[in-house]
Amino acid sequence: LHGNVVAPTAPPLSRAHRLPTGRTTGGPTAIEMIGLDVHKRESRLSTKADDGTITDRRIATSRDRFTAVLGGRPPARILLEANTESEWVARHLESLGNEVNVADPNDAPMYANRSRHTKTDKRDARTLMDACATGVWRPAYRLSESRRHVRAELAVRDALVRTRTRASRWQKPWCDATESACRRVRVRGCRHGSRNSTCRRR
Repeated sequence: LHGNVVAPTAPPLSRAHRLPTGRTTGGPTAIEMIGLDVHKRESRLSTKADDGTITDRRIATSRDRFTAVLGGRPPARILLEANTESEWVARHLESLGNEVNVADPNDAPMYANRSRHTKTDKRDARTLMDACATGVWRPAYRLSESRRHVRAELAVRDALVRTRTRASRWQKPWCDATESACRRVRVRGCRHGSRNSTCRRR
């Protein structure tokens, strides 16, 4: 650990790999370094082979495409930025047997060699690929499954409360305009003349 830069210890680059099916590749294979710039619809993938060859490609951000491109092959070391889609992408790639790391996008040293004047998805993917190879990146905080579940429940509750509040603010002027005084506000609205009515006419 040097300041805010994390240099993770890399496993040996030459070893036999075990595929998700349980079969091994039959011999030592170099680990590929992959930078993945994830977006909602399409993602940019930059791969660096052991001989230095760099391959760039664009794929759809879906489980099927990630499985087709990164599944059924020797495990790779993948680095992606933390964003809205990063957690499920990282978990899916890990299930395929890859070593996946999620980097903090606010880490300045990781982008030291990137020009701010020309920012493209391809440049971002290559920057992540270089950071993956050199180990110059800061890990982002990843929530556990239980905390993610709690956070999702709180988000749904907050959305329901906001919806009810907006409906209540709209209902009161409507009741006043129809000369009704509501004893209690219900989101479904006033039903004058019904047995379940909560409104009383003046």
